[in-house]
Amino acid sequence: MPLLNDPMEGFAISIENNLMKKCLKIEKDQLPKMAVFENAEMIPLAFTADGVPAVFQLLVEKGIEVPPHATESGTRLISVVSGTLYWGNGESIDPDKEELYTPGDVLLVPPKAMHWLAARKGDLILQGTLLDSNSLVPEIHAQLQRKKDIIITRPTK
Repeated sequence: MPLLNDPMEGFAISIENNLMKKCLKIEKDQLPKMAVFENAEMIPLAFTADGVPAVFQLLVEKGIEVPPHATESGTRLISVVSGTLYWGNGESIDPDKEELYTPGDVLLVPPKAMHWLAARKGDLILQGTLLDSNSLVPEIHAQLQRKKDIIITRPTK
């Protein structure tokens, strides 16, 4: 699977140029896939100015465990699109500590947080969005403040 060196290469349409007059269904099977973690595939849907996938789908086949990892690029919202997500926090896979998430569930993953995931009983599709953690709605900030194991810091100006 090819890695994308220039995410904007070949991008021929600008949303602002008014060529699009209606909604467009994106044909995902026509998009390039990137191999990630040696056993999963990512379909980038949008990139940051730095070429980092800002919106993506992660495809994990049944029986696959994605090894422990952390992302440096920022806070991510991960939504379960289909399948059951087996999720664990930490530096080693421990099925006894996994949490299960189903379609419609949304996870907030901070940068540098070690985690792993698995598709134990069927194929899994996740959708991820890279975001600025300060752009979260106040109700999510309130949920974070109620968690005892999360420390919230605000950037200084």
